[in-house]
Amino acid sequence: MQNDGGTIPSRTEILSFSLKKLKGSGADAGPGGGGATLEREWVLSQMLNTYRYCRLSKEVLAAPVVSDSSGYLYNKEKVLQYLLDRKKDGGIGRDVPTIGSLNDVVQLDIKLQGNRLTCPLSGTTLDIDHDGDLKLSDVQFCYIVPCGCTVNSNILRELVEDSEQDAADRKGAGAEAVKTCPVCFTPFTLSNIIDINPQDTAGQKRLQLRIDKLKTDGLYHNLKPRKTKKKRRSRCRRPAADRQGRWCQGQGRQEAKNAGLRWYWIVD
Repeated sequence: MQNDGGTIPSRTEILSFSLKKLKGSGADAGPGGGGATLEREWVLSQMLNTYRYCRLSKEVLAAPVVSDSSGYLYNKEKVLQYLLDRKKDGGIGRDVPTIGSLNDVVQLDIKLQGNRLTCPLSGTTLDIDHDGDLKLSDVQFCYIVPCGCTVNSNILRELVEDSEQDAADRKGAGAEAVKTCPVCFTPFTLSNIIDINPQDTAGQKRLQLRIDKLKTDGLYHNLKPRKTKKKRRSRCRRPAADRQGRWCQGQGRQEAKNAGLRWYWIVD
């Protein structure tokens, strides 16, 4: 199968094509149809793969694990290598738009050992290699910025989210609730709960709005302040009279002073 003008589809293209077939199969025409079940199984499989492989290198995830503002998981070693290679080759090659420095990722405190994923709040351990008995809600995890504690999304939100009345009151006051991480007791705000690989459009949009606001506020994903580039002062140029080894005098000196030039005494 060489020199035949064909192409080999990537894994992403194959999976995308399969998902389109599932959605367009029409098998879920009635209640409880097979198409809907297949799609749920598809999403579940996608979520489980998130905990298996580094999104950058496609290698098996191994501690330390980090995550970007979109909720994707990476091996920290591979992120470091990517940043070094990117600096070396001037950005040529594979590009990860969400990662420009280590401040664009948060190191996770995730209880992931081999194929076993544990929620520290419930104590439940999931076997991600045997998904027959798992539901989507079981594997929907999130983490907190800045501490990185990783827990089941539904359990965390039940613990920390405001009631509807409290949320309305805070929205009217323009304030955001400050909560305490139930694992390590670090303060955080609700907007800094990051869903891992959100599958719904609303979740993806929420994360994008969050990072846009952080950029406006001059903060990185890990909430550290962005460095502002200082304006360089123009280099000093010596007035012509100065090159002759004497102090500049008269109009030349005043013009140079107005231009912000420094003055030198040059010894012949």
